[in-house]
Amino acid sequence: MKKLLSILAILLVFVMQSFTLVPGMTPVLLHLKEPKINAGMPGSSRSLGSGMEATIEVYLNETSDSLLLYSPSELTCSYNIYDVDELEVCNGNVTFSEQGETSIYLGTLDEGTYSLTLEIDTLIYVGEFEIY
Repeated sequence: MKKLLSILAILLVFVMQSFTLVPGMTPVLLHLKEPKINAGMPGSSRSLGSGMEATIEVYLNETSDSLLLYSPSELTCSYNIYDVDELEVCNGNVTFSEQGETSIYLGTLDEGTYSLTLEIDTLIYVGEFEIY
């Protein structure tokens, strides 16, 4: 019984950490973009399913005008940021540090809603954020 309670307490700590928000940091929810094949019909994917969570976490840091990206492993990914008219306003590549962190500076963007596309190998993650 003590072992079960210990395991539940540890799980509770991990769950609470995932819901703790740092002031000034807004999570950017990502979803996996389905590959299109067969004349625009969604195709099967050997990678993550659309219901699975991204391996990258993204937060909008309002105090430093940047997107903070976290990953459990050292990765390199490319990104594109689009405005509401679907015009590309920013792009580039980022490499995660040994600690699994990197950032994208947004100081040149005006207030508004933007969409973010992250490409890692053959996976494409899409999310949306708003700058106030």
